Amino acid sequence: MEVELVEVQKQQAEQEWKNYLEACKKEASPYYNKMKSVYYRLKQGYQILDAGGAIKKAGLNEKKEPKFAIARADMKMVAFIKEWNSGYAFVEVTKQRWGNSIESYKKVFVLGNVFQDVKVDIKTIVPKVPPQHLPEKDLENYHVLWEVESWKDIPKDPILLKRVTKNLFVFLAKWNLTKLEGMVLKEFII
Repeated sequence: MEVELVEVQKQQAEQEWKNYLEACKKEASPYYNKMKSVYYRLKQGYQILDAGGAIKKAGLNEKKEPKFAIARADMKMVAFIKEWNSGYAFVEVTKQRWGNSIESYKKVFVLGNVFQDVKVDIKTIVPKVPPQHLPEKDLENYHVLWEVESWKDIPKDPILLKRVTKNLFVFLAKWNLTKLEGMVLKEFII
């Protein structure tokens, strides 16, 4: 899985962070605040990923399905849907019981109208973060981006991310699922 990462030397990122910190003191600007947050992560030595850009660049497979998916790291299942007002979105799939089993959706990542003639209302399982990459804080504060060869198959090449802005994430880790992990995950595929 190839994604483009933004990296800035720590010294340069430190200076830019200070500049945006000062700008935030002079003007309450959402733009300055977001830039300050991004440079703060860059000065810590992290790389930044534009998740929306990566999903768009990866494009669609031969079945007209997105090649990449994104979900919160604590989720079990994610769906790709078309919303009437905001374009395409990745949503959490949950089952609620009120007499009958009903699926409900909660937005995780809004992609906008980046694709044409794309298959929607598809679901896939979210890869689990292996123990060596588990963050100290709750998984609900993290996301996983991965390559989807088939929306009915196991995930491939997951990346652990921490959201900084709507589309920008800190790159934390990348791993390959082992054969055994894939075998266990298959038990959860709907």
